[in-house]
Amino acid sequence: MNLTEARGKLVVIGGAEDYEGDAVIHKEFIKLAGGDEAHIVVVTAATQDPDAAREKWTTAFKKLGAKKVEAIDVSNREDSQKPERLKAVERATGLYFT
Repeated sequence: MNLTEARGKLVVIGGAEDYEGDAVIHKEFIKLAGGDEAHIVVVTAATQDPDAAREKWTTAFKKLGAKKVEAIDVSNREDSQKPERLKAVERATGLYFT
């Protein structure tokens, strides 16, 4: 993967976002990531409980219409270099950082 190439858009959501009601921002994120063909990868990077974050966000994105959702934990620098996690990032059409 050539990390110098721009691959898409950046959507900054911030805290206290609505992902259960109208979820306007999250639905737009899915649309920008490919809509029906989106492959969302949830990256649990900034959380004390990666298992809970994985469950929360994979469930939320599936309820919002994303058919392909997976999560990877990168709690430390070494995690980010594991081949299976790098492959998940390469497959992704949308990355969601917790």
